[in-house]
Amino acid sequence: SCFDYFFSSLGEKTETELIADIRQYLTATLPDTASSYASYLLDQYVAYTHALKNIKPTGNFKTGDIEGYQKVIEQMYKVQQQFFNAAEINALFGNERNLNQFNIDQMRIHANKTLTAQQKAAELAKLIDQLPSTLADGVRVSMQFAELQQLTQEVREKGGSAQELRNMRESLLGPEAADRLEKVDQEEAGWQTQVNGYLAERDQILKSDASDASKQQSINQLRNQSFGTKEDLLRAQSYEMMHDRK
Repeated sequence: SCFDYFFSSLGEKTETELIADIRQYLTATLPDTASSYASYLLDQYVAYTHALKNIKPTGNFKTGDIEGYQKVIEQMYKVQQQFFNAAEINALFGNERNLNQFNIDQMRIHANKTLTAQQKAAELAKLIDQLPSTLADGVRVSMQFAELQQLTQEVREKGGSAQELRNMRESLLGPEAADRLEKVDQEEAGWQTQVNGYLAERDQILKSDASDASKQQSINQLRNQSFGTKEDLLRAQSYEMMHDRK
């Protein structure tokens, strides 16, 4: 809600101090009538947040428990109705409610074992497209990215083909984005082949009978020959550290 920004400082200041700050801000920035109404909404909002603390999830709520999550959301909505009218709820919690419903619908799609990854992607793309314009594009992008990661993992865990991965990406993001992701995959595969070859040669140097100084000199020379940019050199060194931990 519009008050959340102020209450994000809770802990640095007491609730009483924050409420006083908000009232001062409302008085300074709004006409008298609007300021009075905003102050009333503030009182209602504070009472609402206190009432929320009394909500107890029904049953054993667990991560991924769609029905349990739905019940918690419904309890929260009932509390909102005790303190605000419909217009106020829409103004204060409209985006939050849209996201809550999105999360529930999203969970149901992921839990549907009759759907393929491509079908899930298509359904999720529809959900994202249905989000209201009041939600920033950045939120949409972050949702698409999260879904892409989850569905990609699902396809790979099931041993899905490159075409299945392509179909899923295209259904979720469209053909152009799928093309770009395929290009990234190809570049990453090329890099992985390159770095694996480098690490294998580096291992041979480390196993040799040369002195430590000579080994390090040979590795530095090999690294510089294998990678042409500063970024690739730094990335290769990070791979070395991960490789040596195995």
